[in-house]
Amino acid sequence: MRIGLFVGLLPLTVLLQSPVAWAQVYGEDQPDQGDGASATSTSFRSSPVAAPLTPSLLGPGRAAELAYVGVEGRLDGARQAAGFETTIEAPLWGPLSFRTGVASSPVDGRVTPSLLAKVDLLTQGRHGIDGAVFGGYRGEGFNLVPAIEMGFALARRSSHLTLISSVAYGQGLRDGERYGDARVAGLARVHRVVNVGLDARARFDLEIDGDEPAGEAAVDGLAGPMVVLGLGRFALSGQAGVAVIAPRAGGPTHVGATTRVGIGASF
Repeated sequence: MRIGLFVGLLPLTVLLQSPVAWAQVYGEDQPDQGDGASATSTSFRSSPVAAPLTPSLLGPGRAAELAYVGVEGRLDGARQAAGFETTIEAPLWGPLSFRTGVASSPVDGRVTPSLLAKVDLLTQGRHGIDGAVFGGYRGEGFNLVPAIEMGFALARRSSHLTLISSVAYGQGLRDGERYGDARVAGLARVHRVVNVGLDARARFDLEIDGDEPAGEAAVDGLAGPMVVLGLGRFALSGQAGVAVIAPRAGGPTHVGATTRVGIGASF
């Protein structure tokens, strides 16, 4: 419990592997390569690099040369609950990488694991945009049901701006649950160590039958501004926004303020 609490207090993002972040770390502007992408640091020149703006957003490219470790803590006003999520992401071979971690349930605090594999198919230097497909197991999918999830992610970056989006389909492992998941985030560099932006995500119930559990959500999501501070190999982040849960079978829509804070480190 103490370890989980410690992990939960260290949370949110790493931007250090994007061109924006490496420029912050070394206090220098990266030269433009003519295709809209800036040069990465020497150790990353041979591979695409994109920023995981939050641990829950899976973007294309390598999150780190060897491994990225991130932890995010959250207060969910819509569910009136607190929780945390941890992430470890690392390359395996060529365009293949994996992401694993655990997340606490906002209902009962139960901790569930996740494991996703990602294959990078597009690179900005060659195709004008970074792109990847991913799939795997999420211990906490839509409506808190374990699920198999698959989707794709796209990213575009320059020396001062990073944009990432992803779309996924989830198949629940019980209750016939099916859902869609859409996420988008953008971060702009406004100072050598300061980035500001927006992060938004939404999940939609795709289950169409007459057997709907009481209180099942039709849509849930959150959106709000965020700030990322690049400090050496670490990035400290914070987000304040609004969370929404709209039930499928009627009843009140739950809306509440949500905060997410955290830390990421790259190795």
